[in-house]
Amino acid sequence: MQTTLLHLRIESDEAAALDKLAGKTLTRQAVARMLLVAALDAVKRNQGKLNFPPELTVHDDSPFTATRFNEPKTEKRK
Repeated sequence: MQTTLLHLRIESDEAAALDKLAGKTLTRQAVARMLLVAALDAVKRNQGKLNFPPELTVHDDSPFTATRFNEPKTEKRK
């Protein structure tokens, strides 16, 4: 797969939100890429139809949560 570099500018509060989602494990760029890929996939599955302004809905019925992935695992030592 060939990738293409994309330059984007976002507001400071949006960058802070990405940093919060990234936690200690990921980078803001990794989180932004995941969100963009998910959004593009959703548009493709909707046959290229997109209402403006776009709105993202997150369902909380997933067995996985963002916090589960954000923090590194620590082992309890005896």
